[in-house]
Amino acid sequence: MFTVLHRKHDAHEDGIWSVAWTSTNKIVTGSVDEYVKVWKVKDSKEVEEESKFEVSWGVIQVAAEKSGRYVASSSLDSKIRIWDLSKGNLSQTINASPLETWGISWNGDGTKIASGSKNGNLNIWNLSTSDREQSLDTSSSSASKFLLSTSFSPSSSFLASGSIDGHVSLFSVSPSSTSRLHSFQSHSLPVRALSFSHDSSTLISGSDDTLIHLYDVETGQLKGTLSGHNSWVLSVCTVGTKGMIASGGSDKTVKIWDTRSGGSSGGCVHSFSEHEGAVWGVAYGESGHLVSVGDDKSIVVYSISGQ
Repeated sequence: MFTVLHRKHDAHEDGIWSVAWTSTNKIVTGSVDEYVKVWKVKDSKEVEEESKFEVSWGVIQVAAEKSGRYVASSSLDSKIRIWDLSKGNLSQTINASPLETWGISWNGDGTKIASGSKNGNLNIWNLSTSDREQSLDTSSSSASKFLLSTSFSPSSSFLASGSIDGHVSLFSVSPSSTSRLHSFQSHSLPVRALSFSHDSSTLISGSDDTLIHLYDVETGQLKGTLSGHNSWVLSVCTVGTKGMIASGGSDKTVKIWDTRSGGSSGGCVHSFSEHEGAVWGVAYGESGHLVSVGDDKSIVVYSISGQ
């Protein structure tokens, strides 16, 4: 049910901080070595480098647009870059300076990107103009808190952010208005990872407090807590459509959770220990396969059945 299919050693020259699996079956990675790389996935699930793009500073996150043609990257120079994978070139650059841009997320139709900032604002960028369309205040107190993670829901109706103080904000998004739905302060340490369930009904957060929380988007209630990582939870993603989640942590493990088991520590159905360093990224490939990346510069591909 849970199998390691392939491991690519030294995929980058430095730690890999993020990964995305596009709808066109390509894996995209972003590294501290200042490169975004695109990988072809063979039938055997081995990965082969197809192209790479140089970024002037370390890459924080990569995110794939729904069609699979475009990938966005955020980097330490406070810029969001849009890469056209069909043409193999840089399509657009958004300058978000002077404040750092960290986590990024596409909306469903590929017209907007959300990004978190150091001053606690959740910014929404209009890609047709490269302008900041909205700046949402997420601060839970008088002090602004650095946003480490963002996530649009699959329906594009919701947008979430996670901050360095453990605070999670959830917004309702529509063409005419954006409003805050819920604020969660259930984590005690930074929230580095966010994702939504496939039907947009559940928000998933992962934190340095070692916990993964599941929130009901409609009611704002905490539905469950998943415990099992021994250190920071750095990445989370939904696996398939049947309530499974994957997570990566600084404890060097990738864990698979079945939230149908009641949302407790018993929900961990498998744990992989293939990495030799912190696991910064996990991504699901919509075909029963999962990929992870980490500080050890490696890419690992898994088969996850029953999802």
